[in-house]
Amino acid sequence: MKGGLNQVEREIDRCKKLIKEAELKEEEKREQKRQEQKREQAKRREQETVNRLNKRAEDRKIISKNLRIGEIWERITLTMTWQVKAFFHPFICLYSNRVYLCIYAIS
Repeated sequence: MKGGLNQVEREIDRCKKLIKEAELKEEEKREQKRQEQKREQAKRREQETVNRLNKRAEDRKIISKNLRIGEIWERITLTMTWQVKAFFHPFICLYSNRVYLCIYAIS
């Protein structure tokens, strides 16, 4: 009878060990999945940052184009009616070989 109990106890211990191993494998899989998600999220954030910086650089290129004063005035006046032009006065500021346009309302 004792031999049968020892065998049952060994079988129970073996099953417990198998269960623990399975739990460890599941935990490893979950951890790998978490790490993969973190890497993907970091990649997405990095790509968003790159996209944002590229957009800023593109915006700066558009803003910092060297335009002749006549071209700037032409661009402004294309969309303005004479009534709007009467209320706004353009000031052209030259700074480091770039033309910046500042429009101030006349009060």
